[in-house]
Amino acid sequence: MSDLFPYDQLPTPTVPDLSDQIECTTELIGRGGYGSVYKGRWLGAAANTKPIIAIKIIDLVPLKDEVKRKRRVKLITRELSLWCSIQHENILPLLGIALINGDTNIPAFVCPWMENGSQTSFPSF
Repeated sequence: MSDLFPYDQLPTPTVPDLSDQIECTTELIGRGGYGSVYKGRWLGAAANTKPIIAIKIIDLVPLKDEVKRKRRVKLITRELSLWCSIQHENILPLLGIALINGDTNIPAFVCPWMENGSQTSFPSF
């Protein structure tokens, strides 16, 4: 378990743990609030398919200040809870969560890959 983030405190009863089922590449796609997005493959999908997925790895720096660490955990937990509770055609579903990079156990959110890019890659009118 990670010393940087209390992974076991996340509200995950309805969120699958995909830690052993994903392969994360080093191809950085973008950065956002509290994380970086990488391309990956879902190895645990249906037989003979390994769909491309987006993996949002949470940026965690060692927070020695307990108040800041608790605030960061609260924000990440809130994002996860919100994402799990929203179902809308314009919001990507959360496929699961995962621990990335073996021993470092960095938490990540896993969602479907959108081939045509994100909303910010389209021009505004």
